Formats: sequence, C-alpha cells, structure tokens
Amino acid sequence: MKKLLTALLASLVLLGFSASAWAHETSSKKQPCLAKKVTRYRHHHPKIDKHKLKVLKQFKELKNTYARSIEDARQMFLEFLGSSLPAADADIQKIRDEYERQIGVLNETIASDEAQLTQANQTIASQQQQLALADDTIAAQKQQLDAANETLAALQLQIPVLNQKIISLNAQLATADQTIISLQNQVTDMGATITAKQAEIDAVTQTCDDRVADEYDIGLADGMAECPATEPQLATSWSTDPLYPYALDTDGSGNVVILDDYNMAIAKYDSNGQSTRWDLDTLQQPVDLAVDSQGAVYVLDRLASDHLQKIGSDGQSVVLDPDSTAMMDPAGLFIDSQDNIYVANMGGVYGGRVLVFNTSGVYQKTLCETAELLYEPYLDVAVDEQNHFIYVVTGTKVAKFGIDGDFVGSWPLQTNSKNLSISVGRQGQVYVVDTAASRIYQYNMDGGLVYTIGTNNELNWPYHMAVDALGRIYVGDYFNGQVKVYR
Repeated sequence: MKKLLTALLASLVLLGFSASAWAHETSSKKQPCLAKKVTRYRHHHPKIDKHKLKVLKQFKELKNTYARSIEDARQMFLEFLGSSLPAADADIQKIRDEYERQIGVLNETIASDEAQLTQANQTIASQQQQLALADDTIAAQKQQLDAANETLAALQLQIPVLNQKIISLNAQLATADQTIISLQNQVTDMGATITAKQAEIDAVTQTCDDRVADEYDIGLADGMAECPATEPQLATSWSTDPLYPYALDTDGSGNVVILDDYNMAIAKYDSNGQSTRWDLDTLQQPVDLAVDSQGAVYVLDRLASDHLQKIGSDGQSVVLDPDSTAMMDPAGLFIDSQDNIYVANMGGVYGGRVLVFNTSGVYQKTLCETAELLYEPYLDVAVDEQNHFIYVVTGTKVAKFGIDGDFVGSWPLQTNSKNLSISVGRQGQVYVVDTAASRIYQYNMDGGLVYTIGTNNELNWPYHMAVDALGRIYVGDYFNGQVKVYR
C-alpha cells in the first residue's frame, strides 16, 4: 500500500511538473485552466492525502514565486527525493518535513524581502517627500529668479540713461580738469606775483627799519618813529606868518629853511619851532633855495646881478666866484650830498641845460642838453643819487637823464603849467609840485603816477617842496602861510 501511495505521489509530482511546463509555455490566460484541472483531479481522487495536495501546492507556489524552470524545479525535487522513491511512510514524512522546512525558509526569505520592500517603499516615500520639498524650493527659487530677471530687465532699460549720464559727467570732468589746469596756472602766476610783492614788502620793511634807526640815531622824539603810510599822510604843520613860504629846504641838523619871495627874507626853523629870520637887500626876484652839508644857504635869483647868492649858517653873505653869474634865466636849484650845485636854466644849444658849480661858485660842467627837449623851458632840477639819475621838469613833461647827463626818456605830466618844481624821495620817488592846481604828483622812476597829494584842498598854491634824510615831505603852503609835513 505504501508503495502504491509513493508511486501515486511521484505520478502527481510528475503531473505537476508537466502542468507547470505547460503553464510556462502558454500565455497567462491558460493559468485558470490549470487550476480547474487540479480541482477536478482533487475531486475525482478524494483518497489522496491532503498533505500531498499541500506539497503539490507549495511546490507550485515555489515554482511560481521564484520563477524556476521545469528542469530546475524537477532537479530540486529529485535532490530531496534521492536516487529512488522512498518506500516507507517515515521517508515520506521526512520529505514532507524537509519541504515544509524549506517552504518555511522560503517564507522567511519572502518575509525578509517584503520587509526590505516595505523599508524601500518607506525610503521611496521619504525621498518622494524630499523631492516634493525640493520641488517647492525650486518653485520658490524660480519665482525669485523670475523677479530677479524682471529687476535685471528694468536695470537694463536704465543702462542707456546711465551711459548718457556717464558721458555727460565725463565731459564735465574734462571741463573741470581744464579749469583745474587753468587755476593751477593762475596759482603759479599768483605765486610769482606774490614773490615779487613780497620782495617789495621786504624792501619797504627794510626802509622802515632804516628810518627808525635813523630817527633814533639823531635823537628825534623817543626813537620810536613810525614808518610812513603807503600814501603820504599829513603829519603836522606850523605857521610861518608873516612870511610866505615860497621855497624851502632842510639841513643835516633837522632845521627847515624857507625863502619868502614877497618880503625878500629867509627864515630858519629848528625842531622846536623856533625861527631865525634874515632880511636880504640883495634879492630882486628869488626863484629857489637850497642848503649844503655845512648849513650854508644858496638862493637863486632870476633878476639880481648875482644870480647865485650864498648865506653862511650865521646869516652873513658869502662872495662867490664871478662864474656863477654866467647863466641865463635861471629857474631851479639843487645841491647833492657832495655839495655839487645844479642850476636849471636856458641858454644851451637846444635851449635848456643844467649847469654845475662848486660851493665857491666856480663853474664845473654843463649837463642834460638834448634835442628831445628842443626849446622846452627847464623849470627845475633834482638828482637821485641812489639810482644815479638827474630829473628835469619842463612845462609839459618830466625828463630823465643819466648821472652823466645823457638823455634816458621822459613822460607827460598831468598838467600844462610854468609854475612847477621837482624833488626826489629816498627810494627814487619823483615828486612834481603843480602850483596852480595846488597838487603834488608822486611818480615812480618809470613815470607811473602813484599818488596825488592835496586832493582834499588842504594846499593853497604850493611852489616848492623838500624831502629830508628820513623821507619826510616838507611843503611850502604859500597862501596859507604854513609849512606842512607829510609822512
């Protein structure tokens, strides 16, 4: 009986293999037919043990689950059966147990695979969630990118406007550069001008220092003399009444000597204002006065037989050499620091000339004759010893000569008069006294008009002026009967 069952089981297994092969070779649509045949078989053979059916079912599931081929399934089956069919129930039970064990292992493997699949599904779900989050992030970034693109487009529209502004600013910058260069050139020029002006200021400062030292040396006031203002200012004045100060000069002791052409008198004023008067009966038409280094006074008279007369410091007349009378129509007088006497008069080759005498009245030489001043009346003469020039004033101009009498040039005056005199300051300033206009014009050595004294009507017909060693200007204010001092 056992052998019959074993044979029957083997037949069933072989039948199962044949059915599996048939199912594998046909399409999936024939699988229900196999199920029907198995059901019929089970129905017509109720005596087959249900365990055998279970084995057959598990064998089928094993084949279908792992997609084994018929040959592989058969080989696996035979490995468990051995080389011959078992003959005892114990052997069949062993086969059944082994199958069940292997099916259990397979089930465990399937469970493990399902667990791994579940974990994989969870991982996929997590990754899908992360992917969704990434999609959201990408969407947000895309929105930001779209906004940035819009901003960039707006900025690109502004670029042409900005380019135009840049071009305009570059043009302005170029103009500014040119302006800077121009200003730098101006600064350079101003620097040169400032340097020149500073040199002038230094020269004036030195002059002021020298003046203070001079005043201190000669004991004037308290030795704290102020430098003169740039424009001469009226410092003081005193009355000469009853005398009219026609011409005047200063000596080395600080005295002022005046000539009165109306009263034919000479008066000397000391620094305290005290005066000494000398009346001279030898004068007829005196035109100028000068003082030498010894304090002797010289008077130039146009009509007297002795045109040049000398009075000692004691007021006594001094006889001069007859040569001093050899002049024609004398008009102006000047004595330099070496006591050379210069007389401006007519009678030269071209009309005007300057005669030079010594203190004894002896003729020395003739200077300043030039065709440039043909028949111009020489009204007065002054010598600039520091710069080595001789100046002559005529009715219309100032003529400049070298110290040897050679003509250098001339410049026109602000007036046309025959009542003019000339003086020279310490720094080469040229002063022209215009009697009729009651003005004194100050020029530089090149003839440039610098200042005008008397514009406030403070002078009334001044005829002559003098400049002392300290640069003070003394003016004989004729009809006001005063001597005015400017500093």
